[in-house]
Amino acid sequence: MSMELTTRENGDVIIVDTSGQLTLGEGTSALRDKMRELVDGVSRRILLNMAGVTYMDSSGLGELVAAYTTVTAAGGQVKLLNLAKHAHDLLEITKLYTIFETFEDEASALASFPASRPTGLQVRWARFMRRITMRSLKGKGTASPIAGWDDEEDLLPGMVGLHGSCR
Repeated sequence: MSMELTTRENGDVIIVDTSGQLTLGEGTSALRDKMRELVDGVSRRILLNMAGVTYMDSSGLGELVAAYTTVTAAGGQVKLLNLAKHAHDLLEITKLYTIFETFEDEASALASFPASRPTGLQVRWARFMRRITMRSLKGKGTASPIAGWDDEEDLLPGMVGLHGSCR
């Protein structure tokens, strides 16, 4: 039985639902190809739902490690969801449970990803829009487009002033 992989999104987390056998051959190459596709497509927060995996051998385990390495090298995170007892035991025997975060329910797994931070482009766009708004209101008797919002931290909560590097 070959490995089938389907993806769905929940916010900025990509959930990969797996089914079949994660063994040497088609199973491992399908997972490898999917992970590379996601990383190349700028997906950096990946949750592998292993509920449908019926069997995993050492090659499958090696491919999970390769997936972890690929995604973390790109600055992302991979977490595992719904591991079968056999897969969980493999992670314990090999001590890989210290590397992978595993979860029994999807809500907890999704909540474990840190809140996403704005990109530099989002910060620059927000500043640009603020300047346009301020210029359009200049001379109309208002100090700010919205009363009480006089600085960037108030106008753009969570987007500006996260670090000194955003300024």
